[in-house]
Amino acid sequence: MLPLRQQARDTYRLLFCPALLSVFGLVSWWSASGALNGILIGSCVGMLPSLVMGTPARMAMVDGDRAEIEAWLGKHNHLHDARGWVPKLPRALYFDSQVVQFDGNSVVGPIVTLRKLRTMLRANTLMGA
Repeated sequence: MLPLRQQARDTYRLLFCPALLSVFGLVSWWSASGALNGILIGSCVGMLPSLVMGTPARMAMVDGDRAEIEAWLGKHNHLHDARGWVPKLPRALYFDSQVVQFDGNSVVGPIVTLRKLRTMLRANTLMGA
């Protein structure tokens, strides 16, 4: 995972989660319904996997990996633009930390995507050996 200072550069992600938790808290405080409070607590807990799996991370590459990674991203709903490989979604539906970028001999992106890339690269290495 990237250091917290680098993760904090994603302003939208940094503001979205506390704002959403605040809204849930206000609605829970305002509401007298136990069922609604249960739903709100479930919503807060349900955000945790998304936060963890969307955390930006760095993965080392070896020569030849970049072409395979770009081919995989192209097949899995990503588009290449000036920022890197972005999800094929409207801009309002993804955070900056979900953009996959190449940085020298490494690739930076969300941890869930990098895990899938690592699995794909290992499988390709085993098939080629």
